[in-house]
Amino acid sequence: MLPLPTNKWFPPLLLLCTLIVCSLLFFIIVFLLDEAALGFTGIGASRFLGLAWNPTENQYGILPMLLATLLLTFGALLLAAPLAIAIPCIAIIIVSVVLPPFTVRHCS
Repeated sequence: MLPLPTNKWFPPLLLLCTLIVCSLLFFIIVFLLDEAALGFTGIGASRFLGLAWNPTENQYGILPMLLATLLLTFGALLLAAPLAIAIPCIAIIIVSVVLPPFTVRHCS
């Protein structure tokens, strides 16, 4: 088993790990932007942001997919938010109202 790091070595090690992760994230972002720039120059930003999606005719409009993603996210939020509030409230009611008489009857 490895010994625990001492206070002397732990902060520089943590800083080194942080710098490695941040540099990897930076290079990933640079790579993605570089590859996306090739797509924008080849296709053109106006055709890329259009409404039509037809790859056989070089029409790559992404706005319908973005709109569908936003609508789906909003719909999921409308479904999940009330459940996220209701389920803990029901659990609180069960624990505070139903369980005390049950536990008194069966545990005494």
